[in-house]
Amino acid sequence: MQKIYLPAKEELHQLYEKDLKPALEGIEGERKSILIKYIISLAETYIIVFYLAIAVILGLGFFMLFVTKTQRVAYRKVYKTDVVKSIVNLINPDWKYEADGRISEMNYRSSQLFETRWDKYEGDDKVSGTIEKTDFHFSELHTQYKTVKTDSEGKTEESWHTI
Repeated sequence: MQKIYLPAKEELHQLYEKDLKPALEGIEGERKSILIKYIISLAETYIIVFYLAIAVILGLGFFMLFVTKTQRVAYRKVYKTDVVKSIVNLINPDWKYEADGRISEMNYRSSQLFETRWDKYEGDDKVSGTIEKTDFHFSELHTQYKTVKTDSEGKTEESWHTI
């Protein structure tokens, strides 16, 4: 069996002071440079991954909004054709249903039901026909007027109000 030599504490201290300390001091700058490069590359990686993840999530979100919008539009068309039109025909087959039709702005104005001026006029699901001797037509309407306020700093705020 071979005997293991264990240096005394003083010998280790002398080795450190004479040989190791100068060698370590000589490569300390390189160690710090490597450490800084490592930290920077790690930070860059995390930043890239973070922004890439955000971009992917936002991209998928917009893609899903686009896909579901086209599906909603298609569903709405089928619903109006198959369901709403069938209900109108059940009530009275002589009545006319127009999925994209609406009361004209001229008829809306001349009815004088609402005196408020409007800035947006939208509608659909027009039904027209006759009950006994009375002609009628109705539709879904969404009318809005706009107000604009300017604050003391000159910033304007636009608000829409449903009539």
